[in-house]
Amino acid sequence: MDRFAFYSKSADKAPGKGVNEILSGDPGKYKELSKIKDWRKVLSNFHVYPFRYDGYTWNSIEHVFQAKKIEIVSAKMAFKFTRESGSELGLGDGAMARKNRKLVMLSGNQLRQWDEMKDRIMREAAIEKYKACEEALNVLKLTGEAELYHLERVRGKASNLVHFKHLEDIRSSYF
Repeated sequence: MDRFAFYSKSADKAPGKGVNEILSGDPGKYKELSKIKDWRKVLSNFHVYPFRYDGYTWNSIEHVFQAKKIEIVSAKMAFKFTRESGSELGLGDGAMARKNRKLVMLSGNQLRQWDEMKDRIMREAAIEKYKACEEALNVLKLTGEAELYHLERVRGKASNLVHFKHLEDIRSSYF
């Protein structure tokens, strides 16, 4: 099975040549994908492309993800992640959204609540982004049947591969 790994600062390399990637067959089947500059970054939650979700416009999936976590404590603070807020944060990139993930602290009960809802929110936000962004949907399509993994980085070093099955599910439901 082919596997692609990506994150917001992925190098622009040919499919199968990225960190932690595997190609089990003919790399020619990804010829069209290899023509798209920085295609891995398009798959990242940090990729900026405004889309509508839950009544607001968001710059990235990361904006939604962090806002919905913060919303458990403060709807006012979470609103800052939307484009409608006009804030620097709401109009910023995914890295800015991630950097502001600790605007509030969640209690143990709130963290359990977040754990129960975070996968659903990630999936729903991704669906809306991919419906809105033709480029992203095309990149997703061109990944074929490869497994898709997000490369988590801690202190600038690769640390963990997270299977983004929700992207594979979106891909299979659209194609």
